[in-house]
Formats: sequence, structure tokens, C-alpha cells
Amino acid sequence: MPFMVQLINGASPVSDSGGTDDGQGILPIIGVADWNAPRTSDTILNLRAMQRGPNPSRQVPIFNIEAQGNDGYWMAYPKIYGLATFNEVDSNGNIIGIGDGGWDGANGDPISFQGPKEVEVVIDGKRIPMYLYMSDWPGLGNSYWRTT
Repeated sequence: MPFMVQLINGASPVSDSGGTDDGQGILPIIGVADWNAPRTSDTILNLRAMQRGPNPSRQVPIFNIEAQGNDGYWMAYPKIYGLATFNEVDSNGNIIGIGDGGWDGANGDPISFQGPKEVEVVIDGKRIPMYLYMSDWPGLGNSYWRTT
């Protein structure tokens, strides 16, 4: 059975991670929000269906996420962890679909501007530089992903 990221049910998404000023030690934040919502610290820290990555890195073995209507998938983590690659996978972790990609929507134009948007997220009073990734488009339904 694949590892599924932990649901945090309204708890502070990062206060228990022991993060430093550069974000080292902070777990990835994954959830859904309106695809047109501001790409800000406030939106990231208030994602619906929020989940946490299992390790303080950009790598999440398998996570399941669902976005209906105008909601999109969102993922943010400290910039110090480097750029991520996203693969759509089945529930067993096997790559399906197009392979790499599908998370270039953070800049509002996944065709012209690929990759994440850099956002400062305020965590326990510290400004942490983070990468924000979003699904290319809203309303993609239920799917499984992994990041490397």
C-alpha cells in the first residue's frame, strides 16, 4: 500500500516542524484552493483538504488530491529543497498519463510560464522563501501524484 500524506485537520501546518529561517525542516504543504486565489502566504496556510508531506524535502512518494469546479491543486515547500518534478501515478505509484508535468499553474499561465512561483510564507513569525506549485488548470478531479 502506498504512503499517503498525513491530514492535519486544522492544525498549524508547520509549527511543529522545527524549521529554520531558510525553511530547512519544514514539511511540504499540499491542498486545494480556488485556482484564481492570490498566490500568498495567507492562501497557502489556509488551503482546504490540507495535507503534509512525510519528510522535510520536496519528495512526496504518493499523495492523493481532489479539486472540483474552480479549485486547483496547490503545493508549497521551502525553496532550499530545490525544484520538484511531478508525475501523475496510479494508487500503486506507477506513472500514468503524460509523465512529468501538470503543475505549472502558479504563475497564472502554464503555457508561457513553467515552473513554480516564489512566495514568502510567514511561519512562526519567520519569512520563509518557498516554491509554490499549482495544477495547470482547475477542476481536475481526483488523482494521485508523486514528486521527486
